[in-house]
Amino acid sequence: QHASDRLNSSNSHLAELIRSGEEELGKIEKELAAVKPRFYSLINPQVSLLSLETIAQMLPDGTALLQYYFLEDTLLCWAIDRSGMIVANAIKTDTKSLSRDAAAFHHACAQGVNLEQLGLDLAAKLLEPLARAIDKSSKLLISAYGSLHLLPFHILPWRGQPLVAEREISYLPSANALP
Repeated sequence: QHASDRLNSSNSHLAELIRSGEEELGKIEKELAAVKPRFYSLINPQVSLLSLETIAQMLPDGTALLQYYFLEDTLLCWAIDRSGMIVANAIKTDTKSLSRDAAAFHHACAQGVNLEQLGLDLAAKLLEPLARAIDKSSKLLISAYGSLHLLPFHILPWRGQPLVAEREISYLPSANALP
């Protein structure tokens, strides 16, 4: 009986800590929404997402939005242009290894180290699946998830030269940042 009482007391204490933490988070979110409403709308997970049609309408001619997301052992990547969804892929991969490679490439670039083979490998995994969209666009908006936020996509090799050599590259935290 004593063990059961201690467990109930512990559960009650944890429930109170969670409630208190949620209350504090709510206060912080309200303050952020008041001080920086546009930023808050970008990071708020409950904000409504833009539809595919809305995103497509917002993109200028010649521009493609490339998006990347990890879902367990799957890399989801898709491209949207003014006409709508150009290509979408769900690629089974070791996402932890891909994250490590992206971090290593970022670090090597920051140190001025040449990692040509790693760049080629990353380009094969991240750019080639969206080749149709990249080839037909002069401007690319890249929205990458997690560790891929650090990856300098613009210097990945594409058709024998850095991607940025023939394309204007911009980065977005998410498609909701388009407006």
